[in-house]
Amino acid sequence: MEIEVGIGDVLRECGLKQETDVNILKESLRALEGTYLVIEDSVYKVIHDKLLDFVAKYFGERMLQIFIDNATTSFIRERFPWRSATNMDEDIGFAIPIPDAHVDRYVSERLWNGFVDNTFLNRNMSYPAFTERFINNLNKLDWSKQIKLACKKDIKNEHRALRSSCFMGSVDIVKWIISKNSDINYLGKDGYFHLLLANQQGQVNVVKELLQQSESRDATIGIDNEVEGHADTVKELLQHSTKVYQYVKDGFSPLQIACYKNNIDVVCVLLQCVDVDVNLCDDNGGSSLYLASQEGHFDVKILLQHFAKVNTCKKKGLSSLWIASQEGNVRVVKELLQHSANVNLCSNKGMSPLWIASRQGHFNTVTELLRHFAQVNKCCDDGISPLQIASYNNMIKVVKLLFLCQDIIIDLSDKEGRSSLYLACQQGHIGVVQELLQQTAEISICSNKGASLYGEKAITDMKMRLQNCCKTQQIRKTVKITVCHLCGKRVRKNV
Repeated sequence: MEIEVGIGDVLRECGLKQETDVNILKESLRALEGTYLVIEDSVYKVIHDKLLDFVAKYFGERMLQIFIDNATTSFIRERFPWRSATNMDEDIGFAIPIPDAHVDRYVSERLWNGFVDNTFLNRNMSYPAFTERFINNLNKLDWSKQIKLACKKDIKNEHRALRSSCFMGSVDIVKWIISKNSDINYLGKDGYFHLLLANQQGQVNVVKELLQQSESRDATIGIDNEVEGHADTVKELLQHSTKVYQYVKDGFSPLQIACYKNNIDVVCVLLQCVDVDVNLCDDNGGSSLYLASQEGHFDVKILLQHFAKVNTCKKKGLSSLWIASQEGNVRVVKELLQHSANVNLCSNKGMSPLWIASRQGHFNTVTELLRHFAQVNKCCDDGISPLQIASYNNMIKVVKLLFLCQDIIIDLSDKEGRSSLYLACQQGHIGVVQELLQQTAEISICSNKGASLYGEKAITDMKMRLQNCCKTQQIRKTVKITVCHLCGKRVRKNV
């Protein structure tokens, strides 16, 4: 019946009659094919989204009542702002403003026809003047119908009106729905509940209302609240005895999430709680300090001021300094070292902060670690030193920096007998090879398998590139001969 009424309205507005020959309409539409319309699966569609925007606005303003009565709720939600709403979004392209005279019809019962989300997630719900008018229209309904509508589920996802209103922050509608005995603790299929959604969006007034109405004042603090950094809602939850130390997904506490997301205001609020444990770790042993160090957030300074344990390690033996060194977060590295971080504390595989920073090529981090007396020759469990791993990865700036250490051992070999020069030659890193040779690296060292530099396939290309080096570089006699052995030529002593 509704479809028939809608068709009748359109026909009258377009100056047509029900007796109009269908073939005439089809012929008219065919004339537009290839211009503004295309036909797909026997359905005529506008050729471009922008053209659809233009057509919708043009006809929407001229046939406003028909659109309000017959357009889908998703179309209305997206395109129909109330003209009198203050601070109306300016970025609504091709919006169709609703005059005051049509507002009552706009908020009529048909908006509730099973499309709960599209009704309450409507952009107009952000304006108190609109929600007041909306509620006034609802209050005109019979009480039993109000109860039914307040508890109605969306036909697509079974969301309720309270959920959408909490998300939008429409506190007056939240109060109205709660007054109609809607389940305040209703849990959606996706695991979201009303308080969590309000937290997520930082809707502090809605949070206050939910907590005042809820019988369970110890509701779990929403993890997404800290993710978004809404300090006001955190304060409100804490005033209602929410447990600040309570674990959430994967063993993360609210403080850990706030540190990970660099939400400084939330971190400060949580650290003021007497029962907060700054050293609480997740399921993998990562503390708040570790997470902040990993992400390079300077809230590590705040955590250290609250006595965070600087040398606590994860299950794999990774300290906060280690992870900051790997990520090249030099500001964090400096702060940790100033608070007595163990500069030589290694992972379970024997990798020191200097080792991992050298592997990654973090020049500034390596510089800072060396200033704090990092052991330059400390090898991992495979016997690979910082110089070796930097040479292998072609981190030439770090290689040069490590050479400045007086106690550097250039010819250290790993468990397989491979030296820094061997590894650089193996990878074909000509620049690193040149630097090592200038530092009198020994070329006669073989691997445990008896392979020398000459036997490596990669050295063939290097020989060609080193020939010019022998002719032009001024290197000490012993190194001249070394270079010449590599390229197959012998250089005179007086060159």
